[in-house]
Amino acid sequence: MAIFGAWLGSIVIPLDWDRPWQAWPVPCVLGAFLFYSIGAVVGLVVSIVMRQRALRIEFGIDGDDKKTEKIKDN
Repeated sequence: MAIFGAWLGSIVIPLDWDRPWQAWPVPCVLGAFLFYSIGAVVGLVVSIVMRQRALRIEFGIDGDDKKTEKIKDN
């Protein structure tokens, strides 16, 4: 994702060189950093969700309390 961010950040370079944030390495570095951060957060969220799903499957935990109550009543 960081490489894509650097590539995407290079789009603003030819627009106007008069601004300091559009000088050569700055947009590419900012784009790479931004997309790296987004990728890291998405990866963390996905890993937490997958771990929770795996634990629920492994231990047979179901979020539906009504279903559990029906089983206990029978």
